[in-house]
Amino acid sequence: SGRAALDLPPKLLDFVSVRIAKHLDPYIDGDADSDSPRQPQFLQTLLADLSDDFAEHTLPAELLLALYVKHAIAKTNAFQCFGELHFGQGRLPVLNHELEAHFSALGAALEAAIRRDFSPDICSIQGLALRKPVLEALARDHAQLLYRHHQVMAGKLAEANSVGEVGRKAEMKRIFGIDI
Repeated sequence: SGRAALDLPPKLLDFVSVRIAKHLDPYIDGDADSDSPRQPQFLQTLLADLSDDFAEHTLPAELLLALYVKHAIAKTNAFQCFGELHFGQGRLPVLNHELEAHFSALGAALEAAIRRDFSPDICSIQGLALRKPVLEALARDHAQLLYRHHQVMAGKLAEANSVGEVGRKAEMKRIFGIDI
């Protein structure tokens, strides 16, 4: 299904997710200069805050890295895999060449961000080095899940619109005696 659940207390997961989002989102949203210095020692600061606020839990750095990569890919893909909003159609998927350019840029930027925000010995998950090709593949897989979900939701919206139209016609006939 493409999903994995973490067996973490909700408050702990929320704490980590919010900290990662607050750190990454200015870069993802374009509100921070990508050349500006990042928060010093993001991982060490996060681990210290975790030990202060959640002393009874020890989270491996590898898990924090996985959550970091998940957030970066999910949010970036949500923005970059779809074009501008078209009324009546929603945000349609971008063209393939735009998508490939996005994956390439994301892979390079995320690899560089991981090297800056995590220590050199924490740049892999279960022995898999998080290099540009791996990050691009993860982003592609996530985009495919997004597109499938988009298609399912578009079908449900079309069905709801059809049911709504039938209902509107019935109401017009009932209230005004007009057959539309």
